[in-house]
Amino acid sequence: KSHGSCLAHMFFAAQQELAAIATMVEIIEWRRQDVGVFVRVRAVGRVAIEDISQIEPFFVVKAKEVHDQPGDEETVAALVAEVRELRAECVELQKKLDKGTIMLRTSDDFEWGHEKADKTSMFKADLDELLAMHKDITEGGRVREAELVSFLALTGFDELSRLAAVDMMDTAKRLQVCKELMGEQKKILQAKSALNALKLD
Repeated sequence: KSHGSCLAHMFFAAQQELAAIATMVEIIEWRRQDVGVFVRVRAVGRVAIEDISQIEPFFVVKAKEVHDQPGDEETVAALVAEVRELRAECVELQKKLDKGTIMLRTSDDFEWGHEKADKTSMFKADLDELLAMHKDITEGGRVREAELVSFLALTGFDELSRLAAVDMMDTAKRLQVCKELMGEQKKILQAKSALNALKLD
């Protein structure tokens, strides 16, 4: 009740095993389609599922909101700075590759229950832009900014990486994963830029 219109986005494994941690979401857009309804949601937190009281026609669960455990502030702050810098570098590299092309988001950018992993458009916005879109979450005290950064930095990465991040309860550990994944993407973008430069020459 305290979360208004928030819902839980639950994850199932291949053998229909339910993940213990779910994403708490709120509906920001919906429209009827010829078959079913298209719904776009925004993650606003996480919950631990404690019990299931109903399965059909929809799940009803008992859950409690969860947050990362407080870690070493200096370590977390240093990692946030590194992740911010890496993402900014990737955004600039992506801009050079796009040559000013604007990518419009459509309903095809989404699959059942989650945003598609898209490494061609994951670096369209830097972290400051993404944080501004979620300003109400940090200002309301629901999620610490460092914790939010560690999730936003994974935007566009593969589903397994994002699912693993949801299950982590350590901001520093998640930021370290972000740093490693973005480091790999930076190398890929640099290689693509170098190939483009050769073609232009």
